[in-house]
This record gives sequence, structure tokens and C-alpha cells, in this order.
Amino acid sequence: MNLSELSKHAVFVYTGRIEDELIGECIEWVLEHQHLPEITIMLATNGGSFTMTMALYDIIQSSACPVNIVATGSCMSGGAILLLAAEPNRRFAFPNASFMMHALTISGDKDSQAHRCDLPRPPADVIREMSVALGVELSGGYDDTERVLELFVERTKMTRGEAQELFSGDTHFAVKRALAMGLVTHIVSPARGERSTTPQRRRWRFGRRKQ
Repeated sequence: MNLSELSKHAVFVYTGRIEDELIGECIEWVLEHQHLPEITIMLATNGGSFTMTMALYDIIQSSACPVNIVATGSCMSGGAILLLAAEPNRRFAFPNASFMMHALTISGDKDSQAHRCDLPRPPADVIREMSVALGVELSGGYDDTERVLELFVERTKMTRGEAQELFSGDTHFAVKRALAMGLVTHIVSPARGERSTTPQRRRWRFGRRKQ
């Protein structure tokens, strides 16, 4: 599939960190286009907020309109997780896209650096006992790594061991490995001189952080 085919209906160009404002804009755009046969998100991000990543992930998963996600430039951390929100046949990458995954991080305020989560996870029985005692379900940061591991095992070709290795440190990889692991399933093909005769400008939306 080439760019002309992917941009047939509506495209949101997401470039930048995964943060409240841009994610909110993208979620609103997805909800506004539920009437279309399909929509496409062009994604270039070095990651950001885990909770905002999962917010958009859930919206894409719940969308009645099929969503294509196309990795372009760098698609790292939360960006790689977002690729999994699309169905396998709707995950694309440009030939020179690059990817990276790492151990789960905890982000502070918007001006702080992300820090690795090295906190040991309590045993499951301890978490259950605390949940009963407090009358609430405890999960939070301790279960985030497990959730992401499960997503990669369920929605890619990787085994659990391979997924755990992916999260053992900063793991950079190119399109060929992304294809092999099932993170993406298609490479965007050259247009071969074909040009769309339908004006597309009004169908494109560029997500930008407002200054």
C-alpha cells in the first residue's frame, strides 16, 4: 500500500511527545471521523506519558472506524506501543523508520527527565491482601510492565522471553526487525509515479503543540 492509498479518507499527522494536549487532540479527531470507512494516523514520536499512551490506545481499540497507524521517522517507547492498537493488517512503516523500546519509566512533571522504574514488584499474594484490606484494587506502576508485556505477546509474533529481552534496556531496531517481530506488517511502498486526482488538503490534520 502506498501513501496515496493510506491518505484516501483522513489523516492525522502526530509528531512530537506523547502528552495530554496532543493526545487529546488526536482522540477528538478519531471520534470525529467514526463515519469514515477508515482513517490513518502518521506517527513520529520519541514517547512520553504512559497513561496518555494507553488513553489513545484504548480509543483506537474501541473505534468503530478502522484505524491505520503508520510509523515514520522515529517511533519509540509509547509510539511502539501505540502501533499495537491497530489491527495487524493496519500497521505500517516507512522504509527508513526507526524504533526503540526500553524498560518502563516513570515520568515526573513536564520539565523533568524520565527515570527508570527500578522498584521491585511485591508478590501477587501481598498485593491481593493489601487490596482486600484497603477495599480497592491495587495495580499502578507495578503492573504497567506486565500489561505492556502481555500486549506485545498477544499482538506480535514475539514470545514472552523475547518481549522481556526487548524491555531489558534501550533496544533500537529498524524496519526489518519490526516486521520480523510483528510490530508492523507492511512497508509503505513507493507511489511509482501515481498521483491522486482528488484534493486531499482538507482531509489532513496536523497535531501540533500550541505555544
